[in-house]
Amino acid sequence: GVLMPLPCFLQILLSVLELLLGLYLTRPSRLLAMVGSVTHDLEKGCNAWIEKNSRGISAEVFATFGQVQKRAERFFPTYRLRMGQLRSFLLTGAKAEKASGVFGKAGSMFLGPASP
Repeated sequence: GVLMPLPCFLQILLSVLELLLGLYLTRPSRLLAMVGSVTHDLEKGCNAWIEKNSRGISAEVFATFGQVQKRAERFFPTYRLRMGQLRSFLLTGAKAEKASGVFGKAGSMFLGPASP
């Protein structure tokens, strides 16, 4: 019988092992599991980075909204009061000066055109 030289046999054996290992590692379920694992790790890393960097930002945004709300709570009641006072002043002036005075023109915004 013809004996195969050892280096040639060893090379064939390594090629077969490489082929079997390649087939095992490239099975669709195995590939999907590896891709899923890499994706999951990447997602966890991104989420941790976003959470760490967004904590301060969200706190600042909510603090700013709180400041805006406090200012609005002070501003709008005062604004409504002053507008009511202005309207009363203009209406009173328009009634008193129906002819062509300053109050007659300004008061016409609320009462309509002043009658001569």
